[in-house]
Amino acid sequence: MDEPAQPLLARYPTKMQASSQRAFHSDWFSHYEWLEYSQQQDAAFCFVCRHFPAPSANADVAFTTTVSRTIIDLLTEERARQIRDNRMYLSAVVDVLKFTAIHRLAQRGHDESDGSLNCGNFLDFLHVVGKYNETVGQKLVNLPANAKYTSKDTQNEILTVMASMVRGTIVDEVKE
Repeated sequence: MDEPAQPLLARYPTKMQASSQRAFHSDWFSHYEWLEYSQQQDAAFCFVCRHFPAPSANADVAFTTTVSRTIIDLLTEERARQIRDNRMYLSAVVDVLKFTAIHRLAQRGHDESDGSLNCGNFLDFLHVVGKYNETVGQKLVNLPANAKYTSKDTQNEILTVMASMVRGTIVDEVKE
């Protein structure tokens, strides 16, 4: 059985994508053993998918043909989606904190653990937002606890930044 074609070139061709120069990187071979690169087509492919295609007519051909976009395009799009989703989630966290602060609602509850009946206004409201916003809901469920931006310390930091922004606006208005 052949191994994936993984030529180690001194330099791979670059392409202009989203106002940035993009190029294949050989270090991806160490992260993705299944990845292969075609010098002729300047494209990356999935070795297994290309050599053992699924018999279904509905099989995804993204990693096996050049009719679809290259893997670099797919990775770029996935990264952009992740950034967009992360920004949406963090915006929801900040907006919920802002709402509870403006309405002088207590942020925290007696027991903020998962499954608690009284998580506090902040977490309860964030979960309501998550019910109606799939991205926020998925992040609340799937992110590790240290990456949810919902701890009391993170809440305090965000509130401190918001307070500093308000003070800055007031100082600017007074100076005018």
